[in-house]
Parts: sequence; C-alpha cells; structure tokens
Amino acid sequence: MARLFDGVDDEVSIAPGAVTTSISMACRYRPAAFDGAVDHDMLSRTNKNTQQRNYQFDHRNYTTPARLEFNYTVTNNSFREHYVSFTATVGQWYHIVFSVTFGSPDTVALYLDGVSQTLTTAGTAGTPQTAGQTAKIGMVGGASLTNSALDGELADMAIWYGTALTATDAAFRTATACAFPTARAAAFRPATACAMRKLSVCWSTR
Repeated sequence: MARLFDGVDDEVSIAPGAVTTSISMACRYRPAAFDGAVDHDMLSRTNKNTQQRNYQFDHRNYTTPARLEFNYTVTNNSFREHYVSFTATVGQWYHIVFSVTFGSPDTVALYLDGVSQTLTTAGTAGTPQTAGQTAKIGMVGGASLTNSALDGELADMAIWYGTALTATDAAFRTATACAFPTARAAAFRPATACAMRKLSVCWSTR
C-alpha cells in the first residue's frame, strides 16, 4: 500500500531508539512535485531545536543537480554526507535501497531501481549525534517544516535498525520484486524481531 504525503504537514511518526551502528531502508518512491527550496525527507531522526541528526535520507531539490542524500551530524553544524545525482520525473515510481554502517570511513550502499550507485562523500566521518531527537517518515524529525516535507508517495517501505544489507540482500528488493522470498527473509531477518520495523504506525495528517 502506498502512502501519499502532501508536501505540507503529512508525516509518519516512528519510535526507534538512536542508531550508532547501522541502518538500512528500502522503499518505492513516486515524487508528486518539485520545489527548488525543498528537501523531500523520506526518513529522519533529528533534534528540531539544534537540527543535529542521527540520520536523514532525502530527495534534495535545492542542489544543482538534485540528488538522493544520506547525512548525519558528527558535531554541531558538522555534517557527513553521501549522495548521488538524481534527476527524477514527476509521477514515476523509483525503487530505492540504502544501507549505512557508521565508521571511519562509513560503509554505504545505495541502489536505484536495482542498480548500485556510485556515491559522492563530503564531511568527516564520526559518531552520529543522538540527543533529543524524534524519528519521522515524510518530514524532518522533530519538526513540521514545509521546506522538509515529502511531496509524493512511498510504498513497500521497510527499515532495519542495527543491520546492514549486503549486495545480495539488496538485490532481492528490486523494482519488480519488492519483497524478500520467504526462505531468504527467514535467513536474513535479525535474531531480535524488534530490530526489523516496518511502516505501520502513527500515520498523521495534522
């Protein structure tokens, strides 16, 4: 099922703890509109007062060219960024998988429609900030800000906390086959069930 975000104040609140090891996400994404001043935030855990973030993945449209980006803050106003240029078409579905293991350097993978992407990296790696943050889908965590609101649809979204996807795992989540085969899912799923959370809670249109 797809969730439509209106680009203003639609969001999904989730309640994971801080992530200091690995995080992975898979989803299908269909942009509805573009605005040169907008981050279309897909997933974020941010402190709304300091803007320090544990993690953020977005479709960033104020850069030239636009890009898909994962970033986090190491210290106040010091960002670590991993990104790839992404010129999207309004109304077209895209399949996205990313996986990050924090470290020096980070280990990062991003797949777009099943194809591994070559990422550009900026900033200094380190331990991500975690204090006073709220996690959200479709909006910057901790704040309802039009300039961070996702304008489009997300579907088949899954998030893994503390788990990195391998290339083999990511290959199962392609544009045409968004679910793990049953046997592979059983083999891959983390031993602790709560380590694998899916988009299913607190849908909010405020």
